[in-house]
Amino acid sequence: MILTRIEEIKEGDVLAKDIFDASGNILLRGDKKLNISDIKKLKRYGITNVYLKMNKIVRDKSIVRDDVKKVAVNTAKKCVETFYKSADDETDNDDKNEVKLLDESEIINLVDNIINDIFSKDDLFISLRDIRKLDDQLFFHLTNTSILSIAIAKILNYSKDKLKVLGLGAFLHDIGKIKVPDRILNKDGELSDEEFAEIQKHPTYSYEILKDYEAIPEEVAIIVHQHHEKCNGSGYPQGLKGDDMHPLAKIVAIADVFDALQNNRVYRKGLENKKVINILSSMAEDGELDSKIVNKLSNHILPFPVGARIRLYNDKSNNLLEGVVIDVSKNIQRPVVQAVKINNRKYDMDLVIDLEEEMSNFEIREVV
Repeated sequence: MILTRIEEIKEGDVLAKDIFDASGNILLRGDKKLNISDIKKLKRYGITNVYLKMNKIVRDKSIVRDDVKKVAVNTAKKCVETFYKSADDETDNDDKNEVKLLDESEIINLVDNIINDIFSKDDLFISLRDIRKLDDQLFFHLTNTSILSIAIAKILNYSKDKLKVLGLGAFLHDIGKIKVPDRILNKDGELSDEEFAEIQKHPTYSYEILKDYEAIPEEVAIIVHQHHEKCNGSGYPQGLKGDDMHPLAKIVAIADVFDALQNNRVYRKGLENKKVINILSSMAEDGELDSKIVNKLSNHILPFPVGARIRLYNDKSNNLLEGVVIDVSKNIQRPVVQAVKINNRKYDMDLVIDLEEEMSNFEIREVV
């Protein structure tokens, strides 16, 4: 499969994966040969990239199975909508515990499925770039933050029995955004000081929503409250420093930043993984993120994910090769690629190159 910009899709191209919305509806099925109407539909939904089929069989390196992720995104949507409904409910009932805001067993079972899926992987390489509608951004973000937080915990050798609280905290970390006006959340320009101050309240809103529910452990509410704190004290809402932060909140903070950088937002396109790694490392050096966690995580983030389109450059040669990552080498900085263009001309021959073994003097750049 090859990650392709929507502008480059042609009639007759074949989808490699299902495209679904947060309700679990299939917008377009994998294996579908695209027509003009399909391409217009993708653009209408604000989808900027899709995975297309290619002749070479590609090993899927997803952290969790597509069916698990689909259920997770749908559960996130139901959660948010239920909280919205409760927030708008003008009831005289003052006892929050009597209002059923969410099916906690559904979320707990979901977190268990994510944990089991992640722990079934022998080698854990991380890339969570989604094909998502912009309207569904929050639901995919909650899902990815939970998946990535649990993956980080596995890398840090946490035992499975300690991860339910982490998974719940990550899955519910942005639930307080239901109290932030949509005009601020979806603004595509720079926020004013007043708007940013309102955005900064969402961890507190999340904490206030969750802390009084018996089904939600207090530790989950604490993680949610602290996910925008920084180890150097520059975060919000409390300005906590490293030792005062909950250890699991440090993990969620990193997962939150990772997904926000990698995937499309209203105001910008997602960044390639190599830039994401550099930004995380810079934030760790500045004391914002836990450097020990970031350093270990960096060894598991694929700089060039399977399906990514890459270009090879060499200042000493006029040759330019464009290819698709089809597998991971021992050195994750130098993947296995299939050539698709040479010197900007389409290349139809079956040329597979292991960049760990060949073309070592060529620089690799991802095309997003």
